[in-house]
Amino acid sequence: MSQLGEQRWIDEMAAKLGVSGPTLSVIILALLLVLTMAIGSLRPAVVVEAEKEERERIAKERAAKKG
Repeated sequence: MSQLGEQRWIDEMAAKLGVSGPTLSVIILALLLVLTMAIGSLRPAVVVEAEKEERERIAKERAAKKG
């Protein structure tokens, strides 16, 4: 999308929402920031779960060797 096309889209959406173009741009950037932060906070939970499963697997293997 060209810069002129992007500006026209922003102006049209801003008019529909009843805000100014720059205000809409700030709102869009804020939403992208929040989305980025949310995705970033999900990753550690996935890593922690994977590490937990790996520890459980290792514990089972050790128990099988002893048993």
